Order: sequence, then C-alpha cells, then structure tokens
Amino acid sequence: RTVFGEADGQPYQRVLGVEEAGVEVAVRKSSAETLDADVESVSGYAFDLESEIPLRAWLFEVGVDEFVLVAVVHHIAG
Repeated sequence: RTVFGEADGQPYQRVLGVEEAGVEVAVRKSSAETLDADVESVSGYAFDLESEIPLRAWLFEVGVDEFVLVAVVHHIAG
C-alpha cells in the first residue's frame, strides 16, 4: 500500500489507505501458442512508483478451465 515519491530532492514513502490501494487484476485471453510471449510482455512492466503501488497482476485465460496468473512486484517492495 506504499507509493514512493520525492520532495525537494528527498525520497519519501506514503502509505495509501485501504480504499486507495486496491490491486487490479487484468484479465486477458491467451493461447498455448502465445502464452510465453504474453507473459514476457507483461513481466517487464514499468512502474510509476509515485502514483501506483509496486504490484501488478494479470490473469491469462488459456482455455475453458486453464488460467495463468502473473504477478509482478517491483524490487523496491520485494
């Protein structure tokens, strides 16, 4: 629930309230043939640490009963 900013050249942390800090899970269609490329495309997500928490998630629907969850955490939070 923390974002990281800078004021007057000094870094700071701001803990967001629960209502501000939700993690959205983007749902996308994929296939067995494109899954590797799809995962690679989201795994390089560039965070804006001043305005968003350092966690993102994508759920790829590969088949009727097959899903792959990709969670990316910025190293500042890992």
